[in-house]
Amino acid sequence: MLRVNKIIVVAFFFSLFVLTSCSSLSHKSLPQSELVKFQGATAVATKYKPENFEILTAGNMAVGGMLGAVLGHDGNAVVKENDIRDPAVSISAKLVEKFKTTYAMKIVESDAVAKKDDLKALVVTYPKVDYLIDVKTISWMAIYYPLDWTHYSSVYKSRLRIIDLNTSKVIAESVCLTNNTTDQNRPTYDQLIANKAAILKAFLDKDAQQCVDNFVADIF
Repeated sequence: MLRVNKIIVVAFFFSLFVLTSCSSLSHKSLPQSELVKFQGATAVATKYKPENFEILTAGNMAVGGMLGAVLGHDGNAVVKENDIRDPAVSISAKLVEKFKTTYAMKIVESDAVAKKDDLKALVVTYPKVDYLIDVKTISWMAIYYPLDWTHYSSVYKSRLRIIDLNTSKVIAESVCLTNNTTDQNRPTYDQLIANKAAILKAFLDKDAQQCVDNFVADIF
């Protein structure tokens, strides 16, 4: 049974790696009619509580067997102990800068943290501004290679929406999926989290920058 479970999980993650080779799943580009409205308009970037960071280790799998039993292994503890930031923070900051410099938007600072990401809740959470630059991490994880269980990579998924708060409509959106499976320097788990998780942070920084590039190309 354990061997069967391992085969199932390996097949699942092989499929995941294939899927994440495509950087963007869907998109809605910004209409030219909206771009002319941006100059002088106010905008705010959403903030969310980070999603659980998942870690899948071969050791966990040998013990837990099934997929549900192994995801989330000490992931949040690793994030907390090593001060790892949600990549959405970096993505959001870079997109905000583009809107500010390219379209002369007035960026409003807000400490409000959105509890939900539906439009009605966001309108209430971020009032008195024109646009919302809504970046949210959907999932982020460190996982071992399907055919190399002693070395690890990252997989990251995030979503961008540009929301007109005056009309409560999403005027542009995109989803980004990235991974570092093409990295030739495959770290072991110990190497991944050594030195305050320096390699893991580098992987996530790379994921974030790739999503920025994808979002810019996708919606503009």
